[in-house]
Amino acid sequence: MDLGDGDMGFMDEKVELVPDSQIAQILGGAGTIGVRSAHHQTVDQPGAGLTVTAYAHDNSIEAIEHEEKTWVIGLQWHPEEASANEEHRRLIFQSFISHAEQAALTQSAL
Repeated sequence: MDLGDGDMGFMDEKVELVPDSQIAQILGGAGTIGVRSAHHQTVDQPGAGLTVTAYAHDNSIEAIEHEEKTWVIGLQWHPEEASANEEHRRLIFQSFISHAEQAALTQSAL
């Protein structure tokens, strides 16, 4: 939500991570976590090959992942936001970097 003065209206929100999802594995397991969120739209129906991997308290979709690709994760929350959980930010971005490095090594080996 843009409040007009550059403030994006971030809020603290609880989301439930789906067991066995990649985002749950990255963040240490399924369960409820606190996130920083600022959105006025969410995914209504995941596209082909995508599955829901986190929900908000109102059952809105908070994360999706591709069922077959190795690192396709969409988050509705903002781990990069300054007040977000630093450990979650580190874990999410480190996972992304590790997968990108592995993909680059695999590609260079071809």
